Amino acid sequence: MRKTTIPVCAVLGLLLLPTAGQARTVDFGVQAERQGSETLSREEVMRMRRGGVKLLRTPLEWELVQSSGPDQAYDTSNFDRLVEWSREGDLPKLEILPILIGSPAWVEGAETNNEPPTTALDLQRWKTFVTAMVERYGANGPINAWQVWNEPNLSAFWTDRDPDVREYAEFLELTDRAIRNGEARAKTVLAGMPQRPGAPKPQTDFLRPLYKIKGVRKAFDIVATHPYATSKNQAIDSVEKIRDLMDDFNDDATPIWITESGFASAGPKHPFRRLGNEQGTELRRVFSAFQREASELDIEKVVWFSWRDGDTDPPTLPQNNVWQTYTGLFSFDGDPKASWDQFARLAGGDPGSGRIGADIEPTPPAEEGGLDPQGKARTP
Repeated sequence: MRKTTIPVCAVLGLLLLPTAGQARTVDFGVQAERQGSETLSREEVMRMRRGGVKLLRTPLEWELVQSSGPDQAYDTSNFDRLVEWSREGDLPKLEILPILIGSPAWVEGAETNNEPPTTALDLQRWKTFVTAMVERYGANGPINAWQVWNEPNLSAFWTDRDPDVREYAEFLELTDRAIRNGEARAKTVLAGMPQRPGAPKPQTDFLRPLYKIKGVRKAFDIVATHPYATSKNQAIDSVEKIRDLMDDFNDDATPIWITESGFASAGPKHPFRRLGNEQGTELRRVFSAFQREASELDIEKVVWFSWRDGDTDPPTLPQNNVWQTYTGLFSFDGDPKASWDQFARLAGGDPGSGRIGADIEPTPPAEEGGLDPQGKARTP
């Protein structure tokens, strides 16, 4: 946790924080894949805002902002539109949490966009990109928190497919300095990570050595976690493990953001699949449990993965027949699921009625250089 001097007004404000026995209000959010308006329409953003969505987690991808080479001027048009839609009109404003991620194809050694830059030159280019984005949307805009990469404890999201705690720590510190250069008051959010067994490094196995690295706690303000689980008790247990570990390192003052959690409504058999309306039932159980434990565990935000399915059912592309494709609150064609109604009720919003715009195309086949249904991997 970054140490700062607390002004008197902030000290007085601490007296108003929830105490034991008081319920903390959690901000419920959703994740939308890809960047800005590339897959999101204005209609969808307004539906989110009416439905009580407080936070939109979405990638801000270097790959899309500077795709053709290091000399290309940044193209932020998609994200600019998203930011405009998040604030226009009289509806409650939508907070955006950008995931800073996505190495362009021209970055040396990055065979997929999930592999971060590693050379001194490309790391300097990354820092320049991050600072420019924070200056644009932080110092001069509405965004005040930035998440540094995604799930570096999984082989799919790190250099050479080999999760490395020290490498991520160095990358985190470098990125935090770039964020700080853009806006001194901005918050740096640790990458969200799953705790589930079978991961190359469950989050606790990644966080414990991370905390032991000298000075690393100065490089983040918020710990994120992805407690995918088969039940509400397992989900709470996952977050408790993270909080206990943080307490072991005297980091009890740092809040937790749950930046992914969800279940599929269709697709192949999987522990995280809940067919049909059962997806909404599980959402209500798990999110209500997070709300009940928010004060005890210092949970501030909870994000559902994801806003919309990644392909049709059955999928247009065989490789998209995975559980993650079907976690949306809306189908790929824009039809609301029962889970959207449950989400809106918990969030205190109006779910509305009818489908959302469906003018998006399925992911191109891999041989055409496409992305996976979540837009997380470039085909080598």
